Amino acid sequence: MPPLIIAILLLQGTFLGIFWRQHRHEVEQIEVVTTQQVQELMQDEMERDVAKMDTAMEVIIRDRDLADALARLDRQGLVEQAQPIFEQFRTKHEITHFYFHQPDRHNFLRLHKEQKGDLIDRSTIQTAERTGKPSAGLEQGPTGNPVLRLVYPWRSDFADLLIADLFADPRAGNLIGYLELGIEFEDIARRIHDILNVELIIVVDKSFLDAQRWDARNRKLGRQSNWDEFTDSVIIDTTIAEIPVEVSELIENINPETEQIRINQNGQTRQVIAFPFNDINGTKIGYIVALKDISVDVQQARQSSLIALILTLGIGTGLVSLSYVFLGKVEKNLSDRTRKLASAKDSLAASKAQLEEYSHTLEQKVKDRTHELQSNNHVLQETLQELKKTQVQLIQGEKMSSLGQMVAGVAHEINNPVNFIYGNVTHAENYSQDLLGLVQLYESQYPDPAPAIEQEKEDIELDFLKEDLPNLLRSMKFGAQRIQEIVKSLRNFSRLDEAEAKSVDIHEGLDSTLLILHNRLKDKGDHTGIEVMKEYGQLPLVDCFPGQLNQVFMNIISNAIDALTEFNQNRSIEQIKANPSQIKISTRAEGDWVIIEIADNGPGMSKEVAAKLFDPFFTTKPVGAGTGLGLSISYQIITEKHGGKLICTSEPGQGATFTIKIPK
Repeated sequence: MPPLIIAILLLQGTFLGIFWRQHRHEVEQIEVVTTQQVQELMQDEMERDVAKMDTAMEVIIRDRDLADALARLDRQGLVEQAQPIFEQFRTKHEITHFYFHQPDRHNFLRLHKEQKGDLIDRSTIQTAERTGKPSAGLEQGPTGNPVLRLVYPWRSDFADLLIADLFADPRAGNLIGYLELGIEFEDIARRIHDILNVELIIVVDKSFLDAQRWDARNRKLGRQSNWDEFTDSVIIDTTIAEIPVEVSELIENINPETEQIRINQNGQTRQVIAFPFNDINGTKIGYIVALKDISVDVQQARQSSLIALILTLGIGTGLVSLSYVFLGKVEKNLSDRTRKLASAKDSLAASKAQLEEYSHTLEQKVKDRTHELQSNNHVLQETLQELKKTQVQLIQGEKMSSLGQMVAGVAHEINNPVNFIYGNVTHAENYSQDLLGLVQLYESQYPDPAPAIEQEKEDIELDFLKEDLPNLLRSMKFGAQRIQEIVKSLRNFSRLDEAEAKSVDIHEGLDSTLLILHNRLKDKGDHTGIEVMKEYGQLPLVDCFPGQLNQVFMNIISNAIDALTEFNQNRSIEQIKANPSQIKISTRAEGDWVIIEIADNGPGMSKEVAAKLFDPFFTTKPVGAGTGLGLSISYQIITEKHGGKLICTSEPGQGATFTIKIPK
């Protein structure tokens, strides 16, 4: 009986240990997800703000009046024309900085403050000066708050170019200056706080700040200076009213790597995470400390542990009681069984001889059975692999079908109103010219209008309206044309209505894929642009599944972009200029085959990696950045759906080339 009780107690202890370990693992996973969410949302918000400022920039630099005012160094004219635009940006889009710089990088006008005339030597404007293209990134100034900035070089001929051609030749036209917009990092932090419901503390290294200018900025904003609170860093902004002592100690003694601690205060449990953030040059300028309330998770853990303990003790007590009753019955029947065993002894002797005979043949039977089991196991392994591949194909097929339906639906819904707008803009231009002509005729025939008419002309700013209305209508027409091009590319890429094989132009699918990936290919300040070289040959129309073939193009070109982007992060500016990133797409017809080659000049890969490239779930990307399914599915689409070939040729340091062969 005692050994049984000991065994039951050991089982109880084992069960509680496993339960507690599992619970701790789940809580740790929740903490990791919280860290990833803060970092990923911060990156998404910064990219969204750059895109927002980029859209505003493309409109502003096409304004001929603003360009002329800057070229003439007419500060008052710039203020009168740009101040209403800045007020709208600040109210609707949280854009807090608006600069006009001269070609020598001296500031000509700050709309958000009185200072002017100083030389601007920030990395964003130096990059724009060096490349002739827009530059964007996070920069830390001496007064405290980091600012996400976007700088555009402004040339004299931008007002006459299409939006798509603005930076096709960065040296065209005369440089009249630089236009700069900025959004304070504090506003981005507030959005992260509202979305994730986490408290944030932004900490910056003192070496990037000027103590006197820091104190002056705090006095202007009505904040209390805390310059001497920490030895090496200072808090520039926080969403929490009172910083706990444990968090202050973490900030004072923060390690270079990401830190996580847990604090308890006033019955509340908080998870504290700290991770560094960098400026446009990759220099670490400080840390973001996030506090997440996990009181509910801790309380649930305690309740679950208590319930598990009660259940385990109850079950153990029941087992001991049942064992006691059962062992009593066993002891009663033991004497009866002893007598029966004596009579069975003789039968056992007879059976012994038979067992000896069986033992001679048992070894052979075991070998035969083992061989049979190994054979069955091999068949089961092959079946399991086939089931996994089929499952991946079904899931990916369903995803692509859903994506295609959504893209086609959105394209259809957008196309109708855009066609309506585009078709009517031309009429609106003609009508506006007729009306403006009529107004001009009235002015020539009646040069001295009534005071009420003269007052109305001043109220509506008739002279400005006559100049701005044609520009406004032309901008609307350019915008509608661009939306039509994007909608056409989306419909060509999804090819939802072409589930069956049909004859298509391969080049059309490649161009649609490149247009969709255009945003990842262009230069974006901290992201060096990738040049696409197209060497298209004469190809016949090819019988294929267009939607699935476009999926293959998307997977291969996206992988090439990822490889080149990661490669450039480890190279200097001089190395990138000496050997710029390129993707070369060439097509040709050979015999009965149509051949498409997609090559990059990235880092390449070893033979071992290339041999596993088309295996399901194999990936060289970090956890969470890739599934390992893209190239595996692409291989099946080319070989099984089209009867073709997909080949990868690569060596370390020599880039990678993917060759697609499809029967004509």
